[in-house]
Amino acid sequence: MKTRLYVPLLGIVLMLFIFPNSSGACPKCFAATAKPVLNAYYVSIAFMSLIPVGIVGAILTWLHRQNRQTTDQTQ
Repeated sequence: MKTRLYVPLLGIVLMLFIFPNSSGACPKCFAATAKPVLNAYYVSIAFMSLIPVGIVGAILTWLHRQNRQTTDQTQ
């Protein structure tokens, strides 16, 4: 049973070692000096940085609502 869990993880690790360039960032991201391109780049970085915060916030909100519903039903 445990070997089924390790096979996908082992595959991912091996792919990172075999193809290390595919996991690297683009070295020419700042090659474009046009203002709209750089603004789009900064907006996408901010959006991708805030996604984990949004996920955690959504989970905490859901847990809070579930807890509030169970306490309201017991009273």
